[in-house]
Amino acid sequence: MTLFPWLVRNRVVAGRWMLSTAFEENLARVSAVATLAEIDGVRVEPWTETWEYYYNRLVADVDATALGDTHAVQHDLCAEQQQRQTEVARAAFDIVRAYPFSYLYTHLRGILTSLRDPGHRLWYHVLTGKEWESTGVVADIGARMAWSLERGAVGDALHALWTERIAHPPLPAALLWWGLSAARVAMWFYGLRGAWRLRRHPRTLLVLLGSVAYILLLPGPIAYDRFYLPAIPMVVVLNLTGFGKPVRSG
Repeated sequence: MTLFPWLVRNRVVAGRWMLSTAFEENLARVSAVATLAEIDGVRVEPWTETWEYYYNRLVADVDATALGDTHAVQHDLCAEQQQRQTEVARAAFDIVRAYPFSYLYTHLRGILTSLRDPGHRLWYHVLTGKEWESTGVVADIGARMAWSLERGAVGDALHALWTERIAHPPLPAALLWWGLSAARVAMWFYGLRGAWRLRRHPRTLLVLLGSVAYILLLPGPIAYDRFYLPAIPMVVVLNLTGFGKPVRSG
């Protein structure tokens, strides 16, 4: 009853039943862009100039195809925008379908990158008023070490950890990164411990882990902290369960 008026509005305005075009927009602006960059072997941060270049290239290809279609011209602005968005989303879906492994790789890589990010860039700016880049050290030390390890340079990876997280950063930045990293490790430890303790309560465990997994897996290449806000209460429950006394059944 709550959603039906909005469904009717979208049917009247856009000509089809739907709740939102967010999926189509994210498919084009996120999934397809990340897939195209991966195909070209380019590591790109979301919303950077390179990221926008790939999206604009996708849109330009769609516009070039639409110019040759005499039926693509509409006289209603909303209908034109909806048609164009649908065409861009269709082209994005074709890209993802043509390169499923590149899509899955970029999606999972974005999730794993966010899960090991302690959030130092955000909190450094909040606490000091400065951007992390002002420290002169790399923001993603994991990617830097992985680059060395992929080439068998273990010593270089350890040297990068020393220079980028101990020797070169300002003391507040180093303390913040190590402190947040330790807190994140503790959070994962007690969360998994709490899940193990809830194994005798499968329905509760399924709701908690299923909801957390859904929220973590959804964003993919744009997995930022703000997407994890709905998961925080459930993660807190798991941590408290892991930190406190074991849960007794019955």
